Order: sequence, then structure tokens, then C-alpha cells
Amino acid sequence: MGMYPGDIDSRRTDSRACAIVHYQIDSSVWDYKTIAGHDVGTDCELELSEEGEWRGKKIEIQIKGTRHIENYLIDGGNLISFKLAKETIRYALGKAVPFFLFVVDVVGEQVYFVELHQYFIGKVALFIQLNSSTKTMRIHVSMSSTLGNNADSLVASAASVYHGGATLDLQEIKVSSRQR
Repeated sequence: MGMYPGDIDSRRTDSRACAIVHYQIDSSVWDYKTIAGHDVGTDCELELSEEGEWRGKKIEIQIKGTRHIENYLIDGGNLISFKLAKETIRYALGKAVPFFLFVVDVVGEQVYFVELHQYFIGKVALFIQLNSSTKTMRIHVSMSSTLGNNADSLVASAASVYHGGATLDLQEIKVSSRQR
């Protein structure tokens, strides 16, 4: 045992994942903000600049990194199946702003994403699973939803939530799922 705190691989992976996200965000349209303080599920916030103006359009992000993305691939390699704590999912769904899960392949430096409100909308089975006794559930992220060096697809996802996107009432969904 050393005289000082030891470093662990998961800390290195998570730090690298956050650095990759920060580096790949297009700063001409996004302002990246790290969330400090107690970790309740949000790792960073991005604010969207439209036509050179800040209009208060923000998204929040949970960043998960891995050195072995191949261990999470399903559906012939088309989807990433990533476990996320249900408490984090509930927290995300309760947010008034879009909430994204970013899964980062730290070896290939690729960022994959899914917006959780959109992922859950209209899928009663997911809400039933969310209310089961397990502590985690798998979120499926398309391998085609990548950030790369171009944030157009992220802007489109965020804009679709702001322009006529639905809001979720977790209590109402919980009640209606019990009636089935």
C-alpha cells in the first residue's frame, strides 16, 4: 500500500472521455460548461448559439467512457447497449432541458449519443422497466449517432426537442402503465 492515494483505470477512462467530448464539441455553435459539485448525473452542459446569439437553449450530458466499445455492441454491431443507473435516467427524464447520454470510445476517440427524452417517448415498456426493482437498465445508442468533429447531428437532435418537442409527465406515465 502506497503512502498516497492510488489512481484507478476507471478514473483515467472517465477523464479521457470528458476530454474527448470537450475537444470534439464545435465551439462555433456550443459553449461547453463542466458541472462542478456533487455528481447527480450531469457531467456537462452545452449552450447552443444560434445566428451568433445565446437564446438560453441548453442541453445536459451524462458522459460514459469505455476502452472496450466492442463489449457493448449488439444487433450486428449497429447498436451500443450501455447500462445506466435508473436513478440517473429518472433524473434525466425529470429535466426540463434535453438530456443526452454520450458513450465515448476512448481508444477510437468516437462519441456516440442518444437524447433520453426522445428515447423514452412513446415506449411504455421502457417506463415499466424503469419502475422495476433492478438498479440499472440498458440504453441502446445507434452507432450512426456520432459526434465526431461535426456537431450538426447534435444540433439537429437538440433543436428537435426545442421545436415542438414533447414534455414528459412521469407520474402520468406511471399511472397509465399500471392500467395496462
